[in-house]
Order: sequence, then C-alpha cells, then structure tokens
Amino acid sequence: MACEDDVTARYGSRATIVRPGKVAGPYDSMNTFTYWTRRAVRGGRVAVPGHPEQPVQIIDSRDLAQFVVRLIADDRPGAFTAVGPAEPTTLGGLIHTCAEVAGTTVELVPVTLAPMPPIFPLIKPRSAWSGQQRSAAKARAAGLPATSLAVTAADVLNWDRDRGEPPLGRGFFPRRRGKAPRLSGERRLTAEACPYTCPEGVAQWFGSADADRMRTRTSHLPEEQHDVAGDSPSRRTDPAAAMPPRLDSDAGSRERMAMAVQHSAGNQAAVQRLDAGDVLGSVGDMAKAIATRGLEDAFDFVLKKSLATSTGGLAPDPAWDQDIDLYALYNPVDGAKINAGRARHPSFHQDGYILTIQSGAAAITLDTDIFVRSGYWQESTYVHELVHVPQYSAGRAAFVTSYFGLAAAELAKRLVSGKPLDPFTASPQETEAYGVEDRFKAWVKLGKPTTPPPPAAP
Repeated sequence: MACEDDVTARYGSRATIVRPGKVAGPYDSMNTFTYWTRRAVRGGRVAVPGHPEQPVQIIDSRDLAQFVVRLIADDRPGAFTAVGPAEPTTLGGLIHTCAEVAGTTVELVPVTLAPMPPIFPLIKPRSAWSGQQRSAAKARAAGLPATSLAVTAADVLNWDRDRGEPPLGRGFFPRRRGKAPRLSGERRLTAEACPYTCPEGVAQWFGSADADRMRTRTSHLPEEQHDVAGDSPSRRTDPAAAMPPRLDSDAGSRERMAMAVQHSAGNQAAVQRLDAGDVLGSVGDMAKAIATRGLEDAFDFVLKKSLATSTGGLAPDPAWDQDIDLYALYNPVDGAKINAGRARHPSFHQDGYILTIQSGAAAITLDTDIFVRSGYWQESTYVHELVHVPQYSAGRAAFVTSYFGLAAAELAKRLVSGKPLDPFTASPQETEAYGVEDRFKAWVKLGKPTTPPPPAAP
C-alpha cells in the first residue's frame, strides 16, 4: 500500500506498521458490527444477503488501542496484522454469538435480493474471503490482546441501548406499511425510505422493474425478517416489548461481563461493583484501568528512553544532606516531606529524553529517577525534586494524570509522540514542592538556624 511504502521509505527498518481488520466496539460510528448485534437481539429468522460460511475477522477497538500503545512503548518495528477474534469465526458464527449474548436464538436465511446495497455490513464477495483469513500470530506474540467476540458484542449492545438505538443508516431497514414516503431531492437513503427492503421504496429509487423483482424474491420471507429496529406486529402494539432486558439483568450475561472486566482490566474493584449491581460503575473502573495501563506502558517507555539518553549519573553534595538534616529540626513538617523522598533512595541523572519533551524544565522526577538539565544541579533543585518522589506513592499514572491535568489516554499519546505535556505550575504537586523549596531557601538566608521560630501571636 502507498501509505506503508511512504512510512518504510521514511523510517526504513525502524518503521512500525499495524494492519487492523474490521474494527468494532462501543462508539463505532460505522455501525457495521452494531447492525448484526442489534438484529440478533430480536431473534427469529435473520435474512443474510450473503453466505453464512463467509469468514469474518473483527478486532475489538480496545485491543487495537492497547496494542498500538504497547508497540510504541516497546519501540518495536515491523508489520503486524491486528485481527481477531482469537478463534476463527464466520458470518453465521458471529450472528449466533451475538444472539447467545442477547439470550435469543436465530435461524439464518440466506437471501439474494435485487437490487443489493453496494456495501452491506460485513458482507464480502467470495473473491475477497482470503482477506478475512489473515494470521495474527506475530501480533499476538507482540502483545495483541484477545477480547472474545462475546464480550465485544455484549459491550456494543449495552452501548447501543444507552445511546437510544438511533437509525443505523445501513443494512435492512424497518419495513413500513402503506405508501413509502417520497425521497428527498438528493435521494438519500433514510430509515423512513427503506429502499432495500420495501418494494415501494425500490420503485422510487430504482424503477418499477426492480421493485417487481423485489416482490418476487422476498415474498417467501416472514414480514419480521425485513425489519431490524423492532417493528414486528407484537412490538408495534407493546412499546415495552421493543426493548429487550439489559444484559446486566441476565445472570449469564453478568458472568460474561465479569470475565470482560477481569480480562480487560484485571480490576477487582470493577468486579466488586459488578457483583453489587453497579454496572456503570464497573465499566467506569474498567475503562480507567485500561487507560491507566496504557499510561503505565507509556511511562515505562519514556523512563527507559530517558535513562538510555542520559549523559551520566549525578550525586548530591554530602553538605546538602547535612543541611536537610538541620532544616528538618527547624521545620519538621517540611523535613518530613523531604526525608520521605530520601527514604525511597532515588537516582539522579544528567539530561535525558524527558527533558527534551519538557524543554522548559530544569529537572523532572519520574518516580525514583530524577533527571536534571545540565547546569541546574544545585541544592534547591535537589530539595525540590525530593519532594516529588513520595508524591508517586499513589502510583505513576495517578501522579502524572493529576500533575498534568490531562486524561490518561491523552497523556500516553503525548508521552510516546514526544509532544510537550504543558504542566500546570499551580498543580498541587508543584505547589507543595515550590513551597518547600522557597521556605528552604529562606532558611538558608537566615543562616540555617536549628531552632524553630516562635509561633505567631494570635
């Protein structure tokens, strides 16, 4: 492909290329996978304008995102085919899986309709089937996750319901009784026009000859077969029946969701929320854990690269530690903060990759590794950065996200792409560190007294 050729020409053997299959998951604006999950909810006879044995490869969007971050964090070159699910499946198998997740049963009815939409969700001509049988072995070995198709389907179904199941704009549309509404001047396809399943719509779109063929070829199918959005007679008279129960109310689906939480996040808090019935809270915990894991990977990448590009190690002047001991007698509160940093035995490095990202910083603390720009290694810098070290006690991701005031996923992207992080000097961490540094420098100007000043008069 031209884009891959351009990347290879620019970066040579260092290029990293990801070749994803059809991407599916919550927030998928293309709605191709969503079409089949929504149709499977209704159960019954499902019209398939293709071959149920057609191979299908779907990659969960969250797996793809985690995999790309990992490749960048590992600085791993090469071309990787990112496809799923881990177990090969077919179009028919995909539809049956969606039905099992929704607690329904389906019967697949292969149909040949004229006219056919030029692009129908996941349907491929037989000549293109080989493109749905690519190996992901290399990507799996490099860390590509393997979310099961059932988990992806469950998440998409719940997301689709939460957004109100809007018209999908593709596939078979709900069949309508009576005269079909007239199409707009641009002859757009809309859920109201339903030209691919309603002969009256076909007549307006393609002409009467095609409409006659449509009537002939669909007359053997049950009326319910043509609609997707719950427009069968029983659902028309009972609005409550139009919305099947949420998956979280089904014990089997809850078990599958718990497996998804454990697989995607390894987050016990999310599992506990799910057990307590707090599904939204569980999903929130899972999403935060996934984003955090991506940020952890990015943090490790930047730390490794900073260590590799550092120009050498640094050692504090013994007199600086003596001053800190004296300052702790004068200001026990500040002394405790500085000593908490010393207790973690941090390492000090001159320059490094992180300082090229943060070009305006004199020093940057990455957990227990402190990187100091050439010319800025001084006592006040030593004190300031020691205050940051214990601030990582809540975890790297929590510190960095709080410090920079950005979402974890955006931080990961900026870290690995080398873009500035634009820290806020008013962050709680910096406010604390600058406060200690300023009081320490004021103490030095006072002559380094060891007796605390008397309390201020009320």
